[in-house]
Amino acid sequence: MTENTTREFFAQHISTNFSLASADGESVELELVEATDKTPADIEGEQFSLVFRGPPQPALTQRIYTLEHPDMGKLELFLVPVGLDESGRLYEAFFNRLKGPKK
Repeated sequence: MTENTTREFFAQHISTNFSLASADGESVELELVEATDKTPADIEGEQFSLVFRGPPQPALTQRIYTLEHPDMGKLELFLVPVGLDESGRLYEAFFNRLKGPKK
């Protein structure tokens, strides 16, 4: 993952699909549904989360997955299941690039 993968970078791809291979080798499509800034106002750097929505089954476990996107290529993300909604299962990836207090 390169340093140019910022929240703004991912936000351009909201509502697009990423594919990954599940543990049984089947392809699973995940839609990027949210890219949220979590950076504290008094801290330099960036902290953000991404939320993906997948199908109700299979239920993916918490681990690192290789996701592929037509424009972004391959990305390795640590995904954590965070719930269900009316359309499927939700997974979150969290990025923490905080540098310390603002000067």
